[in-house]
Amino acid sequence: MTGSIHPIIEIKALNQVGLIVRDIEKTAMDYWNTFGIGPHVIVTVEPVDGYVMTYMGKPARYKFKAGFCRVGPLELELLQGIEGQNIYEDHLRDHGEGANHLQSLAESVAEVERQVETFAGKGFPLLMAGHFGTEVGFAYSDTFSALKTIWETVKMPDNPSGVPAIIPSNPLEASPARVKVKAVSSIGIVVEDLEKVTANYRDILGIGSWEMLKMAAPALHDVTCRGRAVNAEWKAALAGAGPVQLELIQPVSGENIYRDFLRDHGEGIHHIQFLVDDIEDTNRIMEAEGFPVLMGGGILDGGFAHYDTSESLKIIWEAVQLPKTEFPK
Repeated sequence: MTGSIHPIIEIKALNQVGLIVRDIEKTAMDYWNTFGIGPHVIVTVEPVDGYVMTYMGKPARYKFKAGFCRVGPLELELLQGIEGQNIYEDHLRDHGEGANHLQSLAESVAEVERQVETFAGKGFPLLMAGHFGTEVGFAYSDTFSALKTIWETVKMPDNPSGVPAIIPSNPLEASPARVKVKAVSSIGIVVEDLEKVTANYRDILGIGSWEMLKMAAPALHDVTCRGRAVNAEWKAALAGAGPVQLELIQPVSGENIYRDFLRDHGEGIHHIQFLVDDIEDTNRIMEAEGFPVLMGGGILDGGFAHYDTSESLKIIWEAVQLPKTEFPK
């Protein structure tokens, strides 16, 4: 492809993945105990005087809890609706707990508002928003049809107020996790049409160029799915969104959890990835801790494994041991 790319909004980096949960304190402790991710800083957002809130284009009043924790370059956010109509409760009703959105930062509330107008002008309407003067603002745009996720734009407060809850509350508490995740390397999104969605990310957010990979034998080998050997094949596209990579996945053939996800949930955010030095050792530990491998195998002289973490962590987590040899073009 030649010529200049002029996205409608050009983000600098992916900042956050947001998960909807029913019990934010319990989920935060589950992350601490499973992967050593934490502590989470939990705040309650409510319609105090001066806080302007909207839902589906109309003034609204809602209350929710938000828990924040950085995992290397990416922020993990847990969200629990408390009162009023909001997209968090909509997500629970329609999909249950799980991944809801990706987020990028804006330098001002005015920039948030400009991006909302730009998105809306291209057919991606505002779902929910809130701002407190020029200090802080957030907005969720319905980009799902193109990006396979809701996109949130946020201006963070320069001087946060209020007294947050910290989970775990004891600053001296050590995590019992045997596998400690210090950084998120990638967010995986399952799609039906890889070429179309990569083009959308490039044209809408300026994310690309994309590295296209055919995940098939012989580079992909010894793959198991739910304990059974399988001959699976899928296509993947990789691109950096700042220091975090986006991975789009389109299942092609054979039994695999991406195909199952499309069947059961449709397109959307599927997993969060982290890197390990020894995939086999990580698999042994995760199995012993009660998180069996849903699907895994070898990639050249490296390997990958998706763990059954959805019940406690509200999303699948994937460990990857990067191959030392170069993937065939």
